[in-house]
Amino acid sequence: KPSKAPSLQPSSDPSTESSASPSAVPSIVPSLVSTNAPSVQLSNPPSRELSLVPSFDPSYSSPRPSTLMWSQLHNDLIGEASSDEIGVSACAISVDGSRLIVGASRHSANTGQARVYRDTGDNWEQVHAPLNGDANYDWFGFAVGISEDGLWIIVSALNANKVTVFNDNGSSWVQVGQDLIASGSAVGMSST
Repeated sequence: KPSKAPSLQPSSDPSTESSASPSAVPSIVPSLVSTNAPSVQLSNPPSRELSLVPSFDPSYSSPRPSTLMWSQLHNDLIGEASSDEIGVSACAISVDGSRLIVGASRHSANTGQARVYRDTGDNWEQVHAPLNGDANYDWFGFAVGISEDGLWIIVSALNANKVTVFNDNGSSWVQVGQDLIASGSAVGMSST
């Protein structure tokens, strides 16, 4: 059964210019991406040279939030090259925690890339081929979003001032409609 197309809510951060370098984005401090899913995604690169996106599953030792314990869920996700900066500026997880999307805006001469993974129970497995940017310095994958069920994704190309919507047709990611021309540095999806 095909899922309902989510409504799109592009947003912008007035403190970020569209020509800002992805490396200028603060990424040393871990950032919480989703609190509604059984798993949450953190981006915590150990250095600017190699960026990792560890996934964590919370296990509570008591009902008090101050005693929340974290344990790693599955393998680290590592970019194709050390300069890809996978997950540094963009990652999101579906509400049910079964799929996650990570952006690597500095992949291949800053053309950029986005990848979607599914939780197999034992590991993260890539869903279909990665999505790549169109031109050098597009920074495709600078911001990403994923629907509740993980079948719809949105990917921005910061320097191209556009966002693109894709749907999982069962064998590949298919672009839905034309690119949306917009400025800003964040995207979001809603199921309403």
